[in-house]
Amino acid sequence: MQKVILGMQYEPYHSLFAKHFHDYFEVCDTRINSVKELQQPIMEFEPDIIVFAEKFLDFNGIEDISQEAINFLKSLPEKIRVCYICTREIDDPFFDDLKELGVRDIFYSEEIDIIRIVQQLKRRANSENVVFYGTPTTN
Repeated sequence: MQKVILGMQYEPYHSLFAKHFHDYFEVCDTRINSVKELQQPIMEFEPDIIVFAEKFLDFNGIEDISQEAINFLKSLPEKIRVCYICTREIDDPFFDDLKELGVRDIFYSEEIDIIRIVQQLKRRANSENVVFYGTPTTN
């Protein structure tokens, strides 16, 4: 079973996601609240997958969240699959940066479909199995 770190605040998000992931993945029990707290569990658990939920992480007053996320993703071993969850406009240039870093599982919708995320991550990562899923926000 693949090991997953849920990169999101522990309460209430981690437990909500973990309920859906437990049947298919070994969910690492972590107490993460901020992006800076992710490095230690990654070294400790050596996960296969990280679900990086930008909208559910504390960036501790960091103004450039995109750059902080890119720096974090660049620090990861290449073998780790990243699922990136955020709320952004479809034309945000940040998505190009994610793709250049090899992130193939991007969910950018206001609504979080945990079942769809689980189904995507159950499939083996390759160039034919790419998801860029979201709904455009309306102004």
